[in-house]
Amino acid sequence: MPTPPEEDTGWTAPSQVMDQDDLDAKITVNVEQVFSEIFMVKILGVLFFVLAGVLAFLPPLLAGEEITTILPSLILGVVGMVFGIIGFFVRSLRKWMILLAPALLIAAVAVRPLTSAVGSLDTMEIILGLAFAVSWFLAVEYLHALSRFVEVGEMAIKRRLSNFNLSGVVKHFLGWGFLMLGIIILVTLGVIGLVPLMGNAFWTMIALGGLLIIVGTLGTIFLLTQDSFTQGMLFAVAAYVPGVVIIVAAVVFVEGEGIIGDSAELWSVFGIAMAAAVVFVMLGLILTVWYTFAEGVAKVEKVEYSREKLQEMLASGQVLDLEDTGTLPGGGETP
Repeated sequence: MPTPPEEDTGWTAPSQVMDQDDLDAKITVNVEQVFSEIFMVKILGVLFFVLAGVLAFLPPLLAGEEITTILPSLILGVVGMVFGIIGFFVRSLRKWMILLAPALLIAAVAVRPLTSAVGSLDTMEIILGLAFAVSWFLAVEYLHALSRFVEVGEMAIKRRLSNFNLSGVVKHFLGWGFLMLGIIILVTLGVIGLVPLMGNAFWTMIALGGLLIIVGTLGTIFLLTQDSFTQGMLFAVAAYVPGVVIIVAAVVFVEGEGIIGDSAELWSVFGIAMAAAVVFVMLGLILTVWYTFAEGVAKVEKVEYSREKLQEMLASGQVLDLEDTGTLPGGGETP
């Protein structure tokens, strides 16, 4: 007697079913071979870690300090640099190197001997300090970026996403990263250049008066474009009058060097902090006016676009007459 066929219930043993994520985890792919730009991120990151490691102990070495006093900083700098390089080439250790390498480099800077006198700003030390900050920041950023790009690239390869453009993302990251770096360096140099300017009473007052006039001009233009004529005029008077008074007072009464220039605090970290406050307050005021104005323009354009779209729909007969049909799109009834 033949055995009846077993009924197909559609159930299979759990051991025969493999989740897609588990399958992806078992498959290894060479992301750098598919997306060559990721290799560029790795090379640049290694270069920045080497620069940061060397610059961590270089200033006292150039100042003529003995090697025994620099040795703790040198060891920490080299170890931090090596840990960072390991993070780029050994994926299993990358999450630990992201934490350890930056901390060791900062420690290398912290333990190195001081070579500058209190109340002085040495140009070479400022340049070396800026170079270390830039190298350290980019090294850490590229190490983070590499881990993310590798994960996304592996996902795209394993899922066979043919229209996925990771190369464009990496190029955008590199291009805009260097552009923003240039802006940061320019702002930093502007802050440092403002320190000696603040040491001269005449130019300090000229800069302050000019700042008030710039802010007054931007604020007045914004208020006038918003049809607030009275407020615009009041804002202009409130900004222009003290700005002009300060500039005139500088020209008439101040002859140059002042008390500020004799301050030891000015020629120190405190002076850089004060200069940074001036620069970023000015940028903050300008950006506040700009983005507020840009937001108003965007709202107007959105309304105009909506009107044009509505007119186009009316002309093409795409607007539904809900009163006649009694139904809404999707089958619902009108209230």
